[in-house]
Amino acid sequence: MVEPPDVERIRENVAKSALEQGSRALPRPLPVPWAMLGAPYWPTPSFVRSLGLDLADYKHEVLFRIDLDERLGVVGLAAVAEGTAAAVPAKASAIFRGALIAGAARVALVHNHPSRSKAPSAQDHALTKRIRLCGELLRLPLHDHLIVAGDDLYSFRSAGVL
Repeated sequence: MVEPPDVERIRENVAKSALEQGSRALPRPLPVPWAMLGAPYWPTPSFVRSLGLDLADYKHEVLFRIDLDERLGVVGLAAVAEGTAAAVPAKASAIFRGALIAGAARVALVHNHPSRSKAPSAQDHALTKRIRLCGELLRLPLHDHLIVAGDDLYSFRSAGVL
């Protein structure tokens, strides 16, 4: 005779899994430190840290969006995608939806390289190009894309790519 499944245990596991998934759901807005609201965008590691983003602890790539006003002041911040140790896939809708709701005039992206190499990968270039084109269509331009590698940083804008 086959035992019937423990329906209550299955329900508990499904509910627990759903709660865990929901807590990791992205994009998720993050609080901007009070002192950084309206602060001018500056592509430096200290600027990124002052936003409360300590990316050195992550063992996988995480992509954040910084919402900017017309004068490049910070108006919002959100985690938009999590990836592997070597790449972070991101959908344009995940990046731009929150920025449009926040009333951003521009966006900047920032993600980490756990390898501590600031050199952009082919996937980083492809993401930057795709998001730049989508931003142009939405009239919400991509201002910069930063790669944080330990205490070092690569800026697509400073490198002349954007």
